[in-house]
Amino acid sequence: MESRSKIAKAPDGNGGLYRALQSSGTLAKMQGMGLEALDVYCVDNILARVADPEYLGCCHSRHAQLGCRVLAKAYPEEKVGVFARDADGGLQVLEYSELDPAKAAALDPATGKLFFNWSDICMHYFSLPWLEAVLEYSELDPAKAAALDPATGKLFFNWSNICMHYFALPWLEAAAQQLQAAAAYHIAAKQIPEKRGGKVPGVKLEMFIFDPFHSAKDVTLFEVPGWRQQRNSCRRPAAYHIAAKQIPEKSGGKVPGVKLEMFIFDAFHSAKDVTLFEVAREDHFAPVKNAPGSAADSPEAARAALLQQGARWVAAAGGSLAEGVAGVEVPPLLSYAGEGLQDLVGGKVVGRAGEEAVLLDEKSL
Repeated sequence: MESRSKIAKAPDGNGGLYRALQSSGTLAKMQGMGLEALDVYCVDNILARVADPEYLGCCHSRHAQLGCRVLAKAYPEEKVGVFARDADGGLQVLEYSELDPAKAAALDPATGKLFFNWSDICMHYFSLPWLEAVLEYSELDPAKAAALDPATGKLFFNWSNICMHYFALPWLEAAAQQLQAAAAYHIAAKQIPEKRGGKVPGVKLEMFIFDPFHSAKDVTLFEVPGWRQQRNSCRRPAAYHIAAKQIPEKSGGKVPGVKLEMFIFDAFHSAKDVTLFEVAREDHFAPVKNAPGSAADSPEAARAALLQQGARWVAAAGGSLAEGVAGVEVPPLLSYAGEGLQDLVGGKVVGRAGEEAVLLDEKSL
């Protein structure tokens, strides 16, 4: 609680991007400007190449609804999500906490690489028509709901769920384990009873019995004649992931709590035309996820990666570093990806002996 009468709130995760684009009017504004797609990147990645022409060109030429820059995992236990296919063939991202350690370490005999090898670095290409479809998605489009199957003359989507199921125990055990490892809750608007006997607007966390049905491989649908269900036309409730967090309190300390999160990849399964574009870690990915002094993904590690990239660009352009110089920062306005540096550094020594790092400009030569 933020106070005795106010619930503490926090950002809803990067999956909140979709709703924010719609509610702010930004998506409609971009559509009005004639934009076709968005380049989405994670702000904590110091090596993120904004609007990479090679990547955007690849996605656009393939008419992709969704594009993702991916890279090979550094080691099986690396704490990154990996790309996979769901039971319907749709793209999904498995969080590292959701992937069994044995599967995370499994090798593909055809390539000798990790079977789950391509990791999600949160750098995406979104076509605006697909983005609009994600935001307007409801349980079933009215036109599809009314469509007839020409072979039978009945509704194409004719079989309704009346919540009468047969569960094989082995599947039930697997489904329970899956939900325990990564439960996704739906948020439903409800009238909540209060002490005085009335009700006030509120929200309720729910899981539906059909949430794990996609994992079943052997399914039987058994039609029951003469049963009718009244169905409401309602928008699908948002599904939130529950994350255990240390929540700041007023006294300055932290207490155990939970946070509702949505992930940007939750909507990926709906994309039919997908492009995965593999990139080199040393040129595209150096995130800041941990505090200074941490063993990995620290500010120091990100800074070193940026300086090493600049040093490689200088060397490729025919230049060299002065003795003791660890690396070079190349301003983006000077060179986007190492191109055009030959005239500036070719045959020259960059920096001065003893300098730890150099900002590349005419003064540094």
